Amino acid sequence: MCLAAKSIGFDDETARTLVLDTIAGTVETARQSTDTLEELRTSVTSENGTTQAGLAELMRDRKLEALFQITVQAAYNRAIELR
Repeated sequence: MCLAAKSIGFDDETARTLVLDTIAGTVETARQSTDTLEELRTSVTSENGTTQAGLAELMRDRKLEALFQITVQAAYNRAIELR
């Protein structure tokens, strides 16, 4: 995410701050809420807003879902190997 922020003009420090604050805020909101993660995502996604635009790209052709599946499977496979 930092590389993406830097690619659109943010300096290193600002990119790092934006990424870490976004992640920290997301985690804190989720921890304090009884809503499902999908409900939370829906509640913070404005119609035709920036979050919706980003999520639409990530979810196009189920790219994000596939990436997470591959990542989790690879980590699981390695954990089994390390037993």
